[in-house]
Amino acid sequence: MDFDLNFSFSEELRRIILQIVTVLTKYFWVGTIDYLASSQWKTLTSIGLGRDIKRENPMTMTMTMTFDDIYRYFQSPPPVYLNKELAVCYILSVVFNGDSYGTELIDRLEEEYSIYRLSDTVLYSALKFLEAQGSITGYWKKVEGRGRPRRMYQLTPEFRRKALELSHLWYEYAQEYAVERQLV
Repeated sequence: MDFDLNFSFSEELRRIILQIVTVLTKYFWVGTIDYLASSQWKTLTSIGLGRDIKRENPMTMTMTMTFDDIYRYFQSPPPVYLNKELAVCYILSVVFNGDSYGTELIDRLEEEYSIYRLSDTVLYSALKFLEAQGSITGYWKKVEGRGRPRRMYQLTPEFRRKALELSHLWYEYAQEYAVERQLV
């Protein structure tokens, strides 16, 4: 099945697709690669990836890379996605200082820590964990400037001490990682 894709991808999305193709070529059964190489070659070419993938033979594909690609990577490294453990510590650091809701937590992370990202899936998994542990409680509130009520999360009083400890783990991690990436 061929797809006619008449739009262009952002550089970040293009880079992610290229990483997926690289993983496929390294780790999956050659039949999968053969299918991708033969059946989807037109698709890859139509979305601008054909120039970055060369077919050495019908059974394999490899990425071509230039030194410019390496420089571009370090000039604009991809964001770091938080896992559930980091998300729990980050959420506690925010709700320790006041109530918050899901979208605000994600937006605030990107504003305050630009190298980090938090997926909806990880966020809501972490929030569910914290609610199940009795660390936070949720309630519905109409937020000004937003259409529908938002599920707000607040720290339970008996968990403040533990939240402070876990918040410090987040701050230490974020600071250490920023120093490693020379962002501070």
